Amino acid sequence: MKGLIYGSALAAVALTFSTLSVQAADVTTPIARIVPAETSLPGSDTPQNATHHIALAVESADLAQLVLSLPADVKPPTAVQVTNQAGESVETNVTIAPQQVVINFTKPVPVGTTLAVSLQGVRRITSANVLVYEVAARRSGAKGLTPIGSASVRAYGPAQQ
Repeated sequence: MKGLIYGSALAAVALTFSTLSVQAADVTTPIARIVPAETSLPGSDTPQNATHHIALAVESADLAQLVLSLPADVKPPTAVQVTNQAGESVETNVTIAPQQVVINFTKPVPVGTTLAVSLQGVRRITSANVLVYEVAARRSGAKGLTPIGSASVRAYGPAQQ
């Protein structure tokens, strides 16, 4: 009889742990991941007019917002364009600040979409050849941001003040 009680208790504990581990796996699934891309193209005349490209694959939840923290080595872009994998423009409301770019999507971006973010008119103010953007995202319906990772952009040409 004791063996049956202990066996039942052990089974209940094992079931609890297996349920917890499944829930933990769901929490750690990334919202999106940064996709390697052709990341920096000089503009028509000088590197002062460079366009930096960052690509993201939306993986586990619809995306409501992206926040890009700008490297200390650049001045904010003059414009931001977002397209999907078909090259179609994605409707956004963009706020450009000295230290970050906030991209709010007018409609949540569905799972399975790959986004290309083009930061236009970027000016590099130091001689750094690799610029690192920190990327965070907000799931549709969530309040807080989730860090996605870092996007490295290779810069060309001399720095512009």
